[in-house]
Amino acid sequence: YQYPRAKGKYMAICEGDDYWIDENKLQMQVDFLEKNPEYGMCYTKAKQYNQSMQKFNTKSVGADFDGFEDLLKNGNRIPTLTTVYRKDLLDKYQKEVQPSNKGWLMGDYPMWLYFSHESKIKFFDKETAVYRVLEESASHSTDINKMIKFEESVYDIRQFYANKYKVNNKVELNYY
Repeated sequence: YQYPRAKGKYMAICEGDDYWIDENKLQMQVDFLEKNPEYGMCYTKAKQYNQSMQKFNTKSVGADFDGFEDLLKNGNRIPTLTTVYRKDLLDKYQKEVQPSNKGWLMGDYPMWLYFSHESKIKFFDKETAVYRVLEESASHSTDINKMIKFEESVYDIRQFYANKYKVNNKVELNYY
């Protein structure tokens, strides 16, 4: 867990064997954040590469959303590998939410929910990265019990934020 050691004004994540394909990705996003202080984060689309089939999927990942409640109720549409966000917003999230004490099975979705409540988020409708779809990962598995645990974690995250920000509508838990 390296966030506390990170320095600088902005953060960008590209994990594992994912990669960026647009040489102007970071500059475009940093320029936008520099000019728009009310935005805490920006992100783009990503191509999907199916590792087992050794080919690109026809559909990319990443889509726009309409604010915190939309992201809460309709799920994550933000590909982590495409994001750039403000370090001070991350620090505030770490201090206020303390995600490492929650037992959640993912780190990105709860962070995006917090960011979307505390700031604006910009979506660029452009593919700037490649996300590798693996047969086994935190969010994809052939083991139904792993997938159930993952979906239960998503539900816990949604319930936490629904309670934190007093969202009245019931948040649904959807199993695969």
